[in-house]
Amino acid sequence: MSSFVEIVRGIFPKRKMRPGSVSIHGPIEKEEDELFLRIPLAVGGKELIGYTKGIGRVDGDFLKIEVMPWMAEKLGVSEGTVMRVDNLTGEFRMQRYDENA
Repeated sequence: MSSFVEIVRGIFPKRKMRPGSVSIHGPIEKEEDELFLRIPLAVGGKELIGYTKGIGRVDGDFLKIEVMPWMAEKLGVSEGTVMRVDNLTGEFRMQRYDENA
């Protein structure tokens, strides 16, 4: 079971949200030397599918997004790092999650 949680509702009360907007956070997972984010389709993954072509794929009830080695190095992330992903700007964004931001 993924530990991604939905955080968009109520977080951006002054920003008019487009239908289908998603902002969620959860940990990077590792399986056989592959780093990835596993987002439940029911908690935002379904809305992000179209934004993750080339790096994401549906795997059962999840959207599995690969975190390529060069990207992990550039972002300074590894297994267990909590990341935020969203489509609030109309593009897919992935960044380290800072709960104080």
